[in-house]
Amino acid sequence: MTLMACLVVAVASFVSFIKPLPKLGLGTRKRAFGGLGVAFGLFILTAIIIPSPKAGSKAAPSVAEKADSAEATDVVKASGALPEQGSASPETKEAAIGFYKSIFAGISECDKAATATAEITQRIGAGSASVYDGYSAATKQANACRESWRQINDIDIPDGLPDTAEDSAQKARETCANTALSKQMGAESFQEIFDGNMKPSKLEEAKERAETAQAGVIACAAGTMEVAMKAGVDLNDLPKIE
Repeated sequence: MTLMACLVVAVASFVSFIKPLPKLGLGTRKRAFGGLGVAFGLFILTAIIIPSPKAGSKAAPSVAEKADSAEATDVVKASGALPEQGSASPETKEAAIGFYKSIFAGISECDKAATATAEITQRIGAGSASVYDGYSAATKQANACRESWRQINDIDIPDGLPDTAEDSAQKARETCANTALSKQMGAESFQEIFDGNMKPSKLEEAKERAETAQAGVIACAAGTMEVAMKAGVDLNDLPKIE
């Protein structure tokens, strides 16, 4: 359906070279060229940059979604020996869970905005949204992720953590801040694409930034879980993040 919509846009743009189609916003040759560029760009975005979502999944997985995933847990378990789960003192447990909640609170708005951009991109390909909607969503994502980057960098490392967990907390804070930055940069690439820059180099840049951001999602979730596990917190005691 998505690729068919791209084909429709391309055909309409081609026809407008012969007969202007002002009702479709293709009243001049310049707009016709733009329409062909949009069709090509959407084809690339929908077929390469934005993978087809699996049933029941979001277009762009968030850090919160990955917090309970086997992927994130496996990454932590592979990082080395861990203390017995549930062995944390009340003070250590409070410090670790507080840090966990702060990280997810910081990345939350960025994640929501990134998911909205991905969903609107798919809707553009299906013909139920416009590039103006896409540009607006990408702008909101860039702003939200810029703010998330600031908030995460401002998170203090709790005093109550053991040394190994404290080291992990510093790494997790840096990783999650970089994930927000990657999503901001990806949104800025999408802004340019939705604004008409369909150069292959720009599409490749967007693809690379999207892949970097998705890798960061797993790393951020795993890093934040690692802090709790190295502090001896039982994973069942971690709050569910929506």
